Amino acid sequence: MIADGAWVIDSRPSAIFVQGLIPHSIHAPASEHFIEYAELLLEPDMKLILLAEAGQETAISRNLLKTGFANVAGIIDGGYEAWAATENKKDLIIDITSDEFELDFNFDEFYLIDLRPDDQYEEEHLEYAENLPLSELEEAIPDLNPEVTYYLYGASFEDAAFAAALFKRGGFHKLRVVNEGYEALKKTNIPVIKKKKSKSDPNFSAN
Repeated sequence: MIADGAWVIDSRPSAIFVQGLIPHSIHAPASEHFIEYAELLLEPDMKLILLAEAGQETAISRNLLKTGFANVAGIIDGGYEAWAATENKKDLIIDITSDEFELDFNFDEFYLIDLRPDDQYEEEHLEYAENLPLSELEEAIPDLNPEVTYYLYGASFEDAAFAAALFKRGGFHKLRVVNEGYEALKKTNIPVIKKKKSKSDPNFSAN
């Protein structure tokens, strides 16, 4: 079914997903933002294969129905553990903590992507970060260079893992995902670039 074009939706927690995944699967963790993730990618005519934690299959299928994507063609019996026990190919995503990223920031060369909405990015962001919001990601990835190393951070680990799965699906493998959100990164010593206030801003002070 995958070979015929069906998409695998992996709804397991992000911390588990990055440790082992079905190649080319997309990640929509079973969180409060599940429907938002699904609606960013899915079309009504897609055939979907669901990979969920045991006992959550029915709930996830119902959530997909709410988005209008009712074409769940199958559910992987036994979950990822069953897949991993076979000769089928497997993949993973390298995730790092904010402290580990701070070390890499000072010593490695990479392309840094901020996945938050553009208004949040404009307010403040990490030094050298380029903005690529989740809502624009799928269209933008084909124009990027798969030979470059990309570091991804978002408002949450879930956002970054969702984005990494799309990069993987697009043939990008030089990835590092920060497994903590932007607020945790702000507590490191990485420089933060903040929007300059103008005199028209009510919060502007002449002092």
